[in-house]
Amino acid sequence: MTINPASISTANVTVNGGPFIYTGSPITPDVTVTWNGTQLTKDTDYTLAYENHTNVGTATVTVTGAGNYTGTASTTFTIGKATPQPTTPTGLTAVYGSTLKDISLPNGWAWDAPDTSVGDVGEKRFAAIYTQDNSGNYNTVQQNLTVKVTPVSYKLTLKGEADSPIQVTLNEAVVEPANIGTTVTYGYNITNEAPANWQTERVFSGLTANTTYYFFAKAEATTNHAKTISQGVAITTPKNPNTR
Repeated sequence: MTINPASISTANVTVNGGPFIYTGSPITPDVTVTWNGTQLTKDTDYTLAYENHTNVGTATVTVTGAGNYTGTASTTFTIGKATPQPTTPTGLTAVYGSTLKDISLPNGWAWDAPDTSVGDVGEKRFAAIYTQDNSGNYNTVQQNLTVKVTPVSYKLTLKGEADSPIQVTLNEAVVEPANIGTTVTYGYNITNEAPANWQTERVFSGLTANTTYYFFAKAEATTNHAKTISQGVAITTPKNPNTR
């Protein structure tokens, strides 16, 4: 008597072992095939084939009858995104007045709100996002990163002129940003190097005629600004008219 092969098309195909997460390699989970209450045997009663089973998304497993079975049956399973474990950036620094976009991050990292001010001097934490790549196979990772905010220098502008062969009067130094409570002092040297002695007065007398001096302004540190010394301003006293 001839027995016709049975169609496997009505078989119950079950994928075991989930949930499945992207690994970068093909995922071939264990599959159970049951037909009319009987569990069939792989390679004897059927063969398996997987489609789209490497990347995140819906994968298909197809059962094709073998031996006493013909036809096909299929089911699907889902591959979820992997969560990367990136190295947390360290040693991030910024100066007062900066925004987060002024701070470079390693590849894959980006600030959540790059236009955010870093704020006052001190250690701060700001939200950043890590993206492994653009494949769509990974979750993004959000993490707060530590930024050390350091003081910024003032911008100092100094001018002045000689009043006589032995005296120079400086204009009040322009300090930017202004009105932040810093103390400004003044000094001079015979070389273009910051002096050791400073004074609050802007008048320097007892100088030598026909001599070039270098004058400086110094702004003391405040909470968010570092002590700053201006560039030297060269001023030459005139000759003494009574000296030939």
